[in-house]
Amino acid sequence: MAVVRRWNSRPFSQTGVSYVPDVVGVYALLTSNGYVNYVGVAASLGQALSRHLTVGDVPAANFIAWQTNSRVAAQALARQKILEFEPYYNVQAF
Repeated sequence: MAVVRRWNSRPFSQTGVSYVPDVVGVYALLTSNGYVNYVGVAASLGQALSRHLTVGDVPAANFIAWQTNSRVAAQALARQKILEFEPYYNVQAF
């Protein structure tokens, strides 16, 4: 998997999300105690995180994001992270 860049845990807020550009990758939404609630794949990380922030569909205090070099690499990384973290809101693995 080709991870191009990683954004370490940042507050799940408009300010925190603004640091992430609109690039393909994977993101994890974390609770305040560091538990991963959700792992997602996005064609646009910045837009996907902003959407979750606006909708409020997954309780989160922080997030981590990984930029990949392709959608295929993002899918593979997401599968790996779902198996690793077993997030509550991912009902089925890829």
